Amino acid sequence: SYPDWLYELFVEQFGTERGHDLMAAMNEPAVVMERDDGYRQDVSSQMVAALVSGDRVGDVCAAPGGKSTAIAGTSAMVMASDRKLSRARLVRGNTSELGIENLTTVVADGRALPYRQGSFDTVLVDAPCTGLGALRRRADARWRVGPGDADRLADLQVGLVLAASEVVADGGEIIYSVCTITDTESLGVERRLAELAPHLEPIVDYPPDWETHGSGARILPSGDSDGMTVLRLRKTSST
Repeated sequence: SYPDWLYELFVEQFGTERGHDLMAAMNEPAVVMERDDGYRQDVSSQMVAALVSGDRVGDVCAAPGGKSTAIAGTSAMVMASDRKLSRARLVRGNTSELGIENLTTVVADGRALPYRQGSFDTVLVDAPCTGLGALRRRADARWRVGPGDADRLADLQVGLVLAASEVVADGGEIIYSVCTITDTESLGVERRLAELAPHLEPIVDYPPDWETHGSGARILPSGDSDGMTVLRLRKTSST
């Protein structure tokens, strides 16, 4: 049920037994999880939103708005942006349906953000990715994604984090997250950011449910949740 290259990738990264286990988990139907406010969202996405703190939060790849609305539920002022009007409207629709007033929606490319320097205490970069940790929810992705896609998307992911570093305040935090479990989009992105942005220092502090992965953390696919990878970074200066 997996293309050969993807089977080989999972076995190489996780070993035969663990690789088989996570592939089997992603062949099972997705479990419908509902937040207290009635919004349906996978538990791993809820766990990402729970990492976000601060009074002023930017979400630069926000659609459809699950994480943005969860963060707004903590009373933070949230600026949620997406590069396509149709996707920004999804965020606005979910915001209205939940009756949230402290969330503003903006159409903007995450690589060219229209905000002033230091606008946010925290920026969430829930970046476009291969989605290879959420195959139980997007079963066709295993056939649409190719061996070179992780490298291509890693370029975009690094660019989004660098752009976010321009609008987060000194001492503020960037949370990079992807619903994938490839090393290219996790450890590879971490290594590139260490070279390109030494002023972004990893925060190696995660709740117990997260598994350490480099300076970041991850949740592997299971019967209870999708796979997710995160990296917390603190901006030490504007230079």
